[in-house]
Amino acid sequence: MSEKSYDVYFLKQNPFENWADPSAPMAGRKKEKAEWESTINMRKGSNANAIRFVVGDYGFGKTLTLTKICKQYESDPEILPIYIKMLSEDKVAKFGVDFIQRIFRQVPFSVLQRFKIEHIEALRAVYPEPATIFLSIIVQGEGAIEFLQGQKSFGSAELKKLGVKRKIDRTDIAKEYLFSFLFLLKRANINTLLITVDETEYVFSQMRGANIALVFNTLRDLYDLTTSPAMQPLPGDISNMIFFFAISSGGWGKLNDLGHREQTQGGPINPLMDRFLQSPITLQPLLGEEAKDLIEFRLHGNRTKDTKPLIPYDLGFVKFVQELALGNPRQIIKYCDFALEDGLIEGISLLDRKFAEKVFIAHGLIPSPD
Repeated sequence: MSEKSYDVYFLKQNPFENWADPSAPMAGRKKEKAEWESTINMRKGSNANAIRFVVGDYGFGKTLTLTKICKQYESDPEILPIYIKMLSEDKVAKFGVDFIQRIFRQVPFSVLQRFKIEHIEALRAVYPEPATIFLSIIVQGEGAIEFLQGQKSFGSAELKKLGVKRKIDRTDIAKEYLFSFLFLLKRANINTLLITVDETEYVFSQMRGANIALVFNTLRDLYDLTTSPAMQPLPGDISNMIFFFAISSGGWGKLNDLGHREQTQGGPINPLMDRFLQSPITLQPLLGEEAKDLIEFRLHGNRTKDTKPLIPYDLGFVKFVQELALGNPRQIIKYCDFALEDGLIEGISLLDRKFAEKVFIAHGLIPSPD
């Protein structure tokens, strides 16, 4: 079907075909937005770090929420927002090293270029190898950025060429580089590193036993990094870190269950949870007007001409899919997608509840009443 066929609905294309589009407008979430803004306003540029969880069932927009948080603060000169996933797609032996190096992969090169030689030289007295690497990066030394980000393996000859003796192959070494980075970030007048972390629940499906504990122990250490007595004092203040971890409702339940078990046997979960700034931000189902906004926002961004905001749907359709989806945004988008495509095929000008029921039964999305 050609793109021009969508013209009958005054659309350039089907705006619902990507059920999980991170660039799509966000509907509702006013309460949730106020909560993340409260956390960031409270800790932006302070000496303390912060951790906040974003909890929601699948399809409720956890990834979209993290994306919107990053987008909201990308123009703030005092904040560097980045987005990463909790785990690498490939199996890794050392979570802490991998996690920190993936943070570095998301730092724009333009930020690193703002670091000044005099500040790097001040860092050298405490952490000479990180200083050497950051200096090499800003003068465009070959291989330094790949070394920092863990993009390739370096042999002894390559390490010597870089001017360092140690690989970043232990978490304590990786933390030296992150600690040094926060010092230089502060000198560049960026006061907060905002780290949004997606798919936290995958820890429970991809790891077992002690490895799960090691992950959360590492996260606790990163939270404590800026005040840790294990780190050498730096010649000046450093930027703080604000973490937002997105996790499924099931994953949040498992995390709390582990915490309850540790009350008798000890472990890293409870110490980490004690550091949470506030209760989790819980993504709620979209209500009727919010579901209507969700549909209208997607339609508006794809219009070929001004028309009634809901065309080709009517209010009965919106009410039906909101109830059917139980307010799950992704499910609402999915239902809109099927109805729109079948509406085009059958030449239906207005998609209402009756047509939706027929389409959803035909596609096995809802049971037939017979």
